[in-house]
Amino acid sequence: MRPLAYWKRHAPIAAVIVVTLALGIGAATGVYAVVEAVILRALPVRDPQSLVWMWNARVERDRAPFSALDLADYQNANTVLERLAPFTNWTANLTGTGDAERLEGVRVAPEFFDVVGVPARLGRTFIGADGRSQVAVLTDRLWRRRFGADPSRWKFLTGEPAAVEKFITKGMLLALAKDGEGAPIHAQKFVVVDRAGNIRAYRDLNDPALLPTLLQDIAALQREPGS
Repeated sequence: MRPLAYWKRHAPIAAVIVVTLALGIGAATGVYAVVEAVILRALPVRDPQSLVWMWNARVERDRAPFSALDLADYQNANTVLERLAPFTNWTANLTGTGDAERLEGVRVAPEFFDVVGVPARLGRTFIGADGRSQVAVLTDRLWRRRFGADPSRWKFLTGEPAAVEKFITKGMLLALAKDGEGAPIHAQKFVVVDRAGNIRAYRDLNDPALLPTLLQDIAALQREPGS
């Protein structure tokens, strides 16, 4: 009973100790939550324990990016890692419909998604030929928030290589070029097709006026009977 009597006579001290203990437990719980979320919980990739993040060390920076020549040297001398896939931070302005928006993204090599083991939820990721084209992979959140994505309204070209090649050459009437690995090279044309499946126009993806032109094409198709 003596300890209880002591704390009754020193209630303010007891309150401070109890509050401090509660704050300590709360802080420890918060730290564990961070550790569990960032360190203990597995990354959403195929084989997280096999991934290695490499960077350069410089006098002025602890973590510096590789130069293209450094990367080539590592790729040529590598005898330990299965594959290497470079990436770097990247920002871009998203314009068109709606307000302009600054996006935070990452520039990656075409093989990046294969290396980390993250497949596309819809459509595809990059192929070798995409390294020479202006193509992007959108996050699910951006796709839904900015573009009002509805899977029933989006069509993605996937399938067996022979069927894809036939669709490109016979269906879209486009020339088909391939890279050194035999993969189709991403075309620089946008094909406007009506509801009946007729090709109505070809638009250059590098044309600065592409978006206004496409909006005019869409408006013209919507005015046609049966649209």
